[in-house]
Amino acid sequence: MTASDQTVVGARYAAFWRRLAAMLIDVVVVNAMTLAIGFGLGLVVALTTSPETANRLFGGPTSAVAGALIAWLYFALMETSPRRATLGKLAMGLAVSRADGTPLSFGRATVRHFGKFVSLLPLLGGFVLAAFTRRKQALHDLFADALVIQRGG
Repeated sequence: MTASDQTVVGARYAAFWRRLAAMLIDVVVVNAMTLAIGFGLGLVVALTTSPETANRLFGGPTSAVAGALIAWLYFALMETSPRRATLGKLAMGLAVSRADGTPLSFGRATVRHFGKFVSLLPLLGGFVLAAFTRRKQALHDLFADALVIQRGG
């Protein structure tokens, strides 16, 4: 039996719609965090330098990179925390673990997060996969040997 054949004993795998609701909550949280951090830093830079410098630092690709960094750290740090869940997953009563029930490492959480970009192609197919697999795993869960389970059973 390989590690991917083992499963969390008695776990209830998270339903597709519950996972979708958690992701929508997380998108709102990450966007709010990105806006708040960007606004705060932008305000400090604008007050201490010229408007041209502020535009150069916070415009275009720089803001996209900052947003990607915030999202990565949010998901990877939250899913490797003792609660094993983002705010969206906590709100929906979900948690993330390895298939054998152990916590995700930061590396696996990182693989899982960036694997979501692959899950987007084509037409969100990697996400939709969670509706049809036995253990309700999306493509990025398979990459990281991860499960999203319902808390409390």
